[in-house]
Amino acid sequence: MKYIKIILSLIISLTILNVWLIRFDNDSIYRGGESINMIQEFQEYGLNKTSVYIVGFFKVSAALFLLFGIFFKKLIFPTTLMIALFMIGAIIMHLKISDEVIKILPSTILLFLSLVLMYLDRFKKT
Repeated sequence: MKYIKIILSLIISLTILNVWLIRFDNDSIYRGGESINMIQEFQEYGLNKTSVYIVGFFKVSAALFLLFGIFFKKLIFPTTLMIALFMIGAIIMHLKISDEVIKILPSTILLFLSLVLMYLDRFKKT
């Protein structure tokens, strides 16, 4: 169970870091609406540029804390809960603008992985 939790933590955190730090300005089939970068994506949702950086700060921080959670187990549950809530928000935003299913898939997968990790952390102690 320990290694599954580590793998889930790595997948979730590295995916978020990739999206927010490496692919921030890049086009992707998963971007909301017709946007080609993160700022345009948030504008598609009706959010301003400031909200991009606020959400980004918290998502990147959560991803880093989840990595620290590999060594400091008490960080796993609250950090993963925060990520799960952000993924619910992302799904709602995609639905709000009637995005295709393919665009909702990454946040749905990350939500599922986060819920699994939360469950394992709470109920499957290792």
